[in-house]
Amino acid sequence: MRRLRAMVAATAVCAAHGVSAIEAQEVPSPVAGASLQVTSSLTDGLAVARNAPIELTFSRPLLRPAERIAVFIDRTDVTGLFRAGARSMAYERGLILLPGGTHELVVYVVESASGTWREVHRQPFQTVGPLGFQPGRSDLSLTAATARRMTEGFDPEEAAPPEAVENVDLQFRLSTEHVRGALKVASQTALVGASERDKALRFYQRGDDAPRIDLSSYLLQASNGPVDLSVGHVSAGDQRHLVNRFSSRGATLAVRPGSRVDLSVAALNGSQEVGWDRLIGLDDGGHRLVTGTVGLEAFSTPG
Repeated sequence: MRRLRAMVAATAVCAAHGVSAIEAQEVPSPVAGASLQVTSSLTDGLAVARNAPIELTFSRPLLRPAERIAVFIDRTDVTGLFRAGARSMAYERGLILLPGGTHELVVYVVESASGTWREVHRQPFQTVGPLGFQPGRSDLSLTAATARRMTEGFDPEEAAPPEAVENVDLQFRLSTEHVRGALKVASQTALVGASERDKALRFYQRGDDAPRIDLSSYLLQASNGPVDLSVGHVSAGDQRHLVNRFSSRGATLAVRPGSRVDLSVAALNGSQEVGWDRLIGLDDGGHRLVTGTVGLEAFSTPG
């Protein structure tokens, strides 16, 4: 009986040692000197909300207290906002409200003994603006030009006309583009200017009342899936014998309810319009062009 009890006790001790060995193999200790790799929850090329959470995942546990992690967004140390885990760090939604635009996430490993900072992760990312639009594109151009004769002569000199005043022509163009999900918004604006009143864009219409800097054209466009809306200087019509690319101020709406059907309507001023007045150009009902088209692809054709 004593011999049986001794065998049972020995078996229990062996089993206990076996469990401890298995547990030690399943949870390995961090390897000193192993390179630490860091990945983030951010996706390259995909804009996120200004208060979106960020999670960092490590390739191995940190060697605490020999090393620690420091996290920067742009030039701001945000380490204190992160909640540390065994092999990760994260902060919840809403702790940081970043401005819309391009930012950079940088992660360092700080060695406590030497105080050395070693960069282990750097990733640019974009955040949408307050209205939910991704950082947009804008192109701006400004040109100035003047013309004068290099040399001139008159015989007799008394017949020479008064010296002409040099005019400076200005051209200003601005185009923008913004995206929010499937919604795309774009704009184009063109201004022209002249230093001399008689060279102004609408001098022959308004004389001395013509502004020196005037609006020559503008266009606002919005598209969301199958719907396209344009306001400003637009074109309508593609029928040679009816209306063929008539351009003026107005509005157009195009809808594609299916792959083989498209609908479009347009309302434009009957003549060319420039300047800051009558921006839409549809206030005169007797001088207006309204068109509507229905497109149907009855047979499937290549291209």
